[in-house]
Amino acid sequence: MRTKSYSRIIFKPKSACNNCWLKTGCTKNKNASTNNKQSVIKKTVGFKKGEHLIKNGDIITGLYCINRGVVKIYKNVKENKEFIFGFAGKGEIVGLNSFLINESVLFSAMAVSNVAACYISFSEMNLLLRQKPLIMERLVQNLCEKLDFMEGCIASNISNKRKKRITLP
Repeated sequence: MRTKSYSRIIFKPKSACNNCWLKTGCTKNKNASTNNKQSVIKKTVGFKKGEHLIKNGDIITGLYCINRGVVKIYKNVKENKEFIFGFAGKGEIVGLNSFLINESVLFSAMAVSNVAACYISFSEMNLLLRQKPLIMERLVQNLCEKLDFMEGCIASNISNKRKKRITLP
């Protein structure tokens, strides 16, 4: 199992949490969590441009909620070629698939710019989902949006292949 080392980037997350759908259940202060059992512990982490948050095959133990910057989600398919699934920006969460299926990561996530994120462990996320049904509802909504997007991509790809076959002599 690969261990994670985090580079520090100083940032002020004043409004960053306003874009995250987990905002109603998070706190950065351990004392706040013990006083308020409806909160989870998160820690802020930073990644420099070109640094990986996650690499294909990693066994991760938490989620990254992006506060600032852009993260490319991709998979290497051939030597020097990658398939880009998409980009995660402010308010989006990276690592949900591994959280839900409890397996190693099937993609890589790399900072396209300097990234500031909150890290929430899977155990804290499980606690949050049990205590706040609204968070579970938002999680399902988020996954449905991702499925709709992927279905659109697949349909578009199939349509483009059909057009190419029809126009070929």
